[in-house]
Amino acid sequence: MDATRLAFLVILATKLSVPAFPQTPDENWKRCGDRNPDVRIAGCTALVQSGREPRENLARAFFNRGLAHDEKQQTDRAIGDYSEAIRYQPDFAEAFHNRGFDYNQKGQIDQAIADYDEAIRYQPSLAQAFANRAVAFTHKGLYDRAIQDSNRAIRLMPNESGFLTNRGIVHDHMRQYDHAILDYTQVIRLRPDNTEAYVDRGVDYIALGKYDQAIQDFDKAIRLQPDLFEAFANRGDAYNKKGRHDYAIRDYNQAIQLRPNEPGLFYNRGVAYSGSEQYDRSIQDFDQAILLKPDFAEAINTRGTAYYLKREYDRSIQDFDQAIRLRPNDTEPLEGRGLAYFQKAQFDRAIQDFDLAIRVKGDYVRALNNRSYAYFALMRFRESAADMERSLTLSRTQPYAVLWLHLARRRQGLDDTQEFTERVAGSDLIQWPGPIAKLFIGMISADQLLQLVTSPDTQLASRRRCDVAFFLGEYALLGQDSAHAIPRLQEARDVCTIQTPQSVLAVTDLRGLEQGSVSVK
Repeated sequence: MDATRLAFLVILATKLSVPAFPQTPDENWKRCGDRNPDVRIAGCTALVQSGREPRENLARAFFNRGLAHDEKQQTDRAIGDYSEAIRYQPDFAEAFHNRGFDYNQKGQIDQAIADYDEAIRYQPSLAQAFANRAVAFTHKGLYDRAIQDSNRAIRLMPNESGFLTNRGIVHDHMRQYDHAILDYTQVIRLRPDNTEAYVDRGVDYIALGKYDQAIQDFDKAIRLQPDLFEAFANRGDAYNKKGRHDYAIRDYNQAIQLRPNEPGLFYNRGVAYSGSEQYDRSIQDFDQAILLKPDFAEAINTRGTAYYLKREYDRSIQDFDQAIRLRPNDTEPLEGRGLAYFQKAQFDRAIQDFDLAIRVKGDYVRALNNRSYAYFALMRFRESAADMERSLTLSRTQPYAVLWLHLARRRQGLDDTQEFTERVAGSDLIQWPGPIAKLFIGMISADQLLQLVTSPDTQLASRRRCDVAFFLGEYALLGQDSAHAIPRLQEARDVCTIQTPQSVLAVTDLRGLEQGSVSVK
């Protein structure tokens, strides 16, 4: 789920108050300026109905009654009074501004902008009119114009933190996170206790991948307000993205205590549990998220992924089915279901799903690669090579795709040694999987490749062991050496995880060898 911001666009100015009342002993003028809105409405109404007041005074009476109606949330009556004030005083900038304010509140954005235009025309130094017109432009998606108006408002009132906050929000809409951070930093300079600015600056640091700085901002917000839900939730997100799932879970626990019915929190904690390979606990959280929000497609899809990682493929397919019904054009559940069918060795069904994902997103590199693996499993090497070649056209920096393209072509019976050599010559043959490419072009032997498996990083060593076992098996197959191919493929079947295609393809090749259907042309 997306990060939770605290700041949001607001119509910034409190309503502009009425200019000075006329000096008069009339008790109704005192009542028309009373703090109690009901008293004010009665006093202003008496003045309007008296028939004795000049036009300028009537404009002020209608204006002040409009303010009272606003305080009572009687927006339509307020608009009517501001309209009367403008009728009696056509250059009444404050009345135009406040009517624009109410139109903005009602979602009548074009009318609001028209009123702010008039307010600015009659009073060009009215900072609030520029600031609130910026809000209206933002609601219409006219971000450049919103920035222009925000800049004008800030020049007129440089220490108004609300103007800076709103400009930061517009920059966020434009994904100009560096600019937004500068605005929130200025807000913090003016108001060091502003928790909203710390939270929203932290969210922008997350967007820029600066997780430590984000965490520092959330820490500060929590020190200022220890029960601030958004700070705990977003700090959890930052820790999740850093891979510190234990810290993320701790923060999500705290956030859930503050808001126990927020489905996004259970979803995010479920993601953290999945990241730490606690799939049963992650599924429990996804269950709760879906209970709170039954159409939560993202949670249903991610629960399907958790079942997939538990190798419960039928249950994962059920979830992907449901996610696809909710979001038929979402490529993730289509790909997820395709992968589940791939693991079940239902390769034709897998290809159908990868087809659909690619139809939705034509440049979907990962789906092209996965469809290539499915074609490879069916020994349809021409289609496998075509998909991998298209994938490399879309994204050239894929060293594994270069290896798979070479394998598919060789298994098809084509000699692409020269092209393969040219491809790998321009890549880093020291970094993994470069040494595997060196094996296929004759730069090192199988024994030398085996010596490169070891690594102090146990996970890295495990992945390398999988790669070496599988690709040595394929290398032996290309040399018609089934005696060496079989034990290597058996090892790949046993050690490779489901995050790679090697385990499934090792099984299909072993089955083909057993049945006599695997051969290299």
